[in-house]
Amino acid sequence: MATTIKSIPVLSGETAERFIKLAESNNDVEPTVISAEMRDAISKMMERSRNFRIKTVTE
Repeated sequence: MATTIKSIPVLSGETAERFIKLAESNNDVEPTVISAEMRDAISKMMERSRNFRIKTVTE
């Protein structure tokens, strides 16, 4: 049995124009520069968050 696929919303009118202006204005923004030290710290935090376990308390 086939299920229907939800339609994808399409921006139009004033909303579309505002979106395009915002996207184009972001082209001029310099990307954030992250030092190697900060990249290492972020990697360590991400690894700890992936390995985080909640201990269950039994009474």
